[in-house]
Amino acid sequence: DYLFPLGNRRKNRREKMSSRKFTRTKNEEHYWASDYHWGHELVLDPQYDGRPFKTIEAHDLTILNNHNSIVRPTDHFWFLGDLYLGKDYDYVEMMLKQMNGVLHFMQGNHDHKKTRKLYEKYGDFRGEQSTIVVDGQQITNNHCRMYVWPSSHKGSWCIHGHSHGDLDNAPWGKSIDVSINIRDMSPTSFPFIKSLMDQREALHHHRKKEL
Repeated sequence: DYLFPLGNRRKNRREKMSSRKFTRTKNEEHYWASDYHWGHELVLDPQYDGRPFKTIEAHDLTILNNHNSIVRPTDHFWFLGDLYLGKDYDYVEMMLKQMNGVLHFMQGNHDHKKTRKLYEKYGDFRGEQSTIVVDGQQITNNHCRMYVWPSSHKGSWCIHGHSHGDLDNAPWGKSIDVSINIRDMSPTSFPFIKSLMDQREALHHHRKKEL
């Protein structure tokens, strides 16, 4: 299992997983996604997400295949919550075992205790919110979009999910929704996110308001 190799390799991998600061290399890119909703047939309903699949099994397998075609075993993958809605945890564990990448997990509102236990088993579970630095860029990861976040007035990013794209046509500062259903059912890369953030203004919420 590449997540937990033996000896010093295990120690080095876990240190890398739990780090707060990261530097991208040709062998270590960073990707984000959220709201896979494996096993959740409602996401196929046109009144909900209307994801274009005939069966939830086809939906789940497409997401896994897309993930593994983009994310390499050495890349960092930040999953921002809502992995699975169902009762067959052997199924979701089987899927997790096949996912490429150094896996980091944030808690979503649908991530119950058994899912959180799997996050801890197969990756780096960081709770409800985590602030990291990638190539000098400060980033707050949260399942939900925020109005302000650490250093948002200084150009930090907020990467989130939860809204399934409903808020994506109304950007708020340097924030972005990486819900899988609006990102071609695929993880979103750091360079792509940066290209969008470079076009957005930071939130200057400390400015004095005129009365």
